[in-house]
This record gives sequence, structure tokens and C-alpha cells, in this order.
Amino acid sequence: DLANRFCARIVAHVEACCCARDLVLLAGASHEDPLLESRAVSALLARNVDGLILAPCQPELPEMLRMVKCLPRLALFDRDYDHLGVSTVLSDNWQGGEILTRRVLTEAPKNCVFFCGHSESPTIQARVRAYAEVCRRFGRADLAAEIRAHPADTPEAGRQLMAEYLRGHGRPPHAVLCSSLPLLAGV
Repeated sequence: DLANRFCARIVAHVEACCCARDLVLLAGASHEDPLLESRAVSALLARNVDGLILAPCQPELPEMLRMVKCLPRLALFDRDYDHLGVSTVLSDNWQGGEILTRRVLTEAPKNCVFFCGHSESPTIQARVRAYAEVCRRFGRADLAAEIRAHPADTPEAGRQLMAEYLRGHGRPPHAVLCSSLPLLAGV
């Protein structure tokens, strides 16, 4: 999602690299919609683009994208489809989730909630597993149960998750972890 500051920074850097090589970068956002993503990839392939850098929104790579791996320039960003043998750039979502959860539970151990959007995504699943594991290590299995998921990864989804939490608890948590910046923006 280009509204995500992390993604926007990556796109800006890739664009600078493309300009240095006299290439043009076309960027698009699927808004976590698999159909929109497939249409965009099909349109780009039909135009014989030199390469694709994708952050697919689907837990499994669609058949159409599996055929794309024949292109000489294909890279996947922050999605691990290791079995395909495609160049991939990953952040360590497990370690990031572990470090953040450990810090939060050390500084604000009373109650904590983890809001996640697009929870079927492998990167989000890694963050969720890290959160739950650290909660267990801290002897706080009750906090591991405080994982709230929403199918979207937007500020509106963050607002909905917080409203749902407040309805159930009557007061805000001492700490909130979010799976993304767009979600956090709504909290």
C-alpha cells in the first residue's frame, strides 16, 4: 500500500535507483485486493515491462504470478514464497515482533493488545506468532489472547479494532501494538 510510509520509502528509493539507470518506475497499490492485484500484474506483463517488484497481498502466489518467475527481473518484497525460487527481499518480521513485544511488556506490563490487519499475510502471521510467544515467555498467556484481527490494513480498520476493544473492556489498554503504520494511524 503506497499510503504505508514504509512502502513509500522503499518505492522512493527504488525510483531513485531506476532513474540512475535511465528506467521508469510504475507503482501501484492493490489495496489488499487480490483481483485488483492480478489485473495490474496482467496489464504490466501485457506491456512487456522490464521487470516487476511485487509485494503480493495473497498468502499463496496466484498461478498467473507463478508463471511470471520466468522473467529475468522479478523480485518479491516482504513476502516469502521460498518454494518458488524467486528473488526475495524480506524484513525479519518475527524478530521485529519479538523485540517490540519484549520492550512493551517490560515497560507497560499491565495490559496490552495487538491489532493486526490483513492477518492471513505471512508477514503479519510472523508478527502475531512472535507476540504470542513473548507473551507466553513473560507468563502472560492472557495477553496472547488479546490479538484482534481485521481483514483490512487501513486507518479505518484500526478505528474499528479500538472501538471493539473499548466496548469489551470499557477503557483503553496500557499499550497497543499494531501490525502496520496504516492500522496504527486509526488507533
